[in-house]
Amino acid sequence: MTIFDYTSYKLFMRDFIGQLPNKGRGEVNRLATFIGAHPTLVSQVLNGQRDFSSEQILRLGKYFGLPPEDIDYLMLLLQFERAGTNDLKKFYENKIEVAKKASIKIVNRLAEHRRLSEHERSIFYSSWIYMAVWLYTSVNAGQTIDSASQRFQISRAQVSEILTFLKNVGLCKEEEGIYQMQSQYLHLEFGSYFLNSHHTHWRLKSLERIENLTEDELMFTSPFSVSKKDFEKIREEIIQLIKSTSKIIKDSPAEDIACMNFELFWIRK
Repeated sequence: MTIFDYTSYKLFMRDFIGQLPNKGRGEVNRLATFIGAHPTLVSQVLNGQRDFSSEQILRLGKYFGLPPEDIDYLMLLLQFERAGTNDLKKFYENKIEVAKKASIKIVNRLAEHRRLSEHERSIFYSSWIYMAVWLYTSVNAGQTIDSASQRFQISRAQVSEILTFLKNVGLCKEEEGIYQMQSQYLHLEFGSYFLNSHHTHWRLKSLERIENLTEDELMFTSPFSVSKKDFEKIREEIIQLIKSTSKIIKDSPAEDIACMNFELFWIRK
């Protein structure tokens, strides 16, 4: 789900909470504490009877782990709901349409993805091993604690902690000690607090592979000079490649796990 599919922040809230583990049981109280509101107010907003303040909407966006552009859109939806005249509603309706069109970025061109809360992201992106173990649970018919421990050469206790977390946030399911990937795709939006860590972790893993690179693997580095217009063309080609490879990855039988890094940037210093 993406907020840009909604024209009501209340409906977005209901759907967002509904797709959380255990259908968001207890989420109203946790949300109310985070945004500094009484649980009754949160329930009334969800039922369509009340509206949040701008300050509460800002904290709501942070609670849901939304990036800045999503929070901006959330604020527009609030202003639209609270507008007291038709002219003002039309004013915000136009702004909402402009924001929808501006939202067509990489995240909108890719498959639907699981959105972790800010707290869940702080754990998942704290180390590369969380994503690696999660990806490994897609291989074959799933993985046990022992198989993941052997694959990554880490303790059973650490693997157990990671798999329990993945299960609790809905990224894995577990049956008779076998863990299988449940949600196939995650995406960190531009501007996310955790994006730097995510890029750094996997580029460090890439550097570790340089000395032992095999013939069937690939690394490519090419500094170049280019016009701004052609830079945009190259960027669009890469986006289309990401889109097409994402479809291949989604439909591909999982036999092992791999990493693909793309970088395109202006050389500043």
